[in-house]
Amino acid sequence: MADELFGEIMLPDELSQERAANLYIMALDESVAVVKYDREIHGGSCILWVMKEYGVVESWSRLHSIELVEVMERIVGFRKNGDILFSTNKSELVSYCPNT
Repeated sequence: MADELFGEIMLPDELSQERAANLYIMALDESVAVVKYDREIHGGSCILWVMKEYGVVESWSRLHSIELVEVMERIVGFRKNGDILFSTNKSELVSYCPNT
């Protein structure tokens, strides 16, 4: 921990004016990821962005756009097979396959 440094990472232009309350940062494999949530009464959507080359703002890539069903709350992790894990409002986990 003593050797870790903290700094700023620029977001993609599409997210630069977004409210911080709608954005969540996380790790995807060895990359930085940002999830943008658009909430609605019954569901909403989320967009997953990945920075493929750390620190290079031009390397941000929009990976997935996902329509959320009512019970899905937020992304909590990723499986090795590429599935995305969501928490639900019923304290459960849902595995979502974005490639089907």
